[in-house]
Amino acid sequence: MPAAWFRSKLLQFSVNPIESNMSWFDKELVLIPVNTDNHWLLLAIQLQNRVILYLDPLGHPVRSNIVNRLYNFTLFQSLIETKESPNENWNVLDLMKSGHFPRQSDFSSCGAMVCLYSKMLVSGATVMEAGASGKDVRMFLLNEVIQALYKNNEDSFGMQTIIYAHDMDDIVHGIVTNTENNERHNRFMENP
Repeated sequence: MPAAWFRSKLLQFSVNPIESNMSWFDKELVLIPVNTDNHWLLLAIQLQNRVILYLDPLGHPVRSNIVNRLYNFTLFQSLIETKESPNENWNVLDLMKSGHFPRQSDFSSCGAMVCLYSKMLVSGATVMEAGASGKDVRMFLLNEVIQALYKNNEDSFGMQTIIYAHDMDDIVHGIVTNTENNERHNRFMENP
């Protein structure tokens, strides 16, 4: 469900974000980050099981208006893809009650928490303990991004192409490949 602006920008560069042969209903899990009232939360749909997973980093109760909109969209999507309306009831699980997901303890970590929750749901593992701070989550996510950018020593794509810091690529590559000492890393992390 790309936003209109985002979709128009993708189409402007001849990128088709939605393939006509893609189906929601052959996926195990569909992740949907939701921004409401300047706060991010995560909804995940397990289509085969007819379950909507709800994760609010602040731990607020399930907002039925948001879940109902997603449920109605899913029904509409089912009509489009299968030409049938599913008659089964759906369950909504508030995963924040499980105690396995860290809660937001500041005013600015909801987006980072949603990224972490996505990673945890996709991997099926607890990658950070429930008591992790917003800073811990951001550092974990930075490491995930760095690892993704440098899969081996011969990758030419680096962080400098994203944030335009000329020496960033060398610093990050050294950290990831363990060829850089920690002193330079620590100085950099104090003032990136």
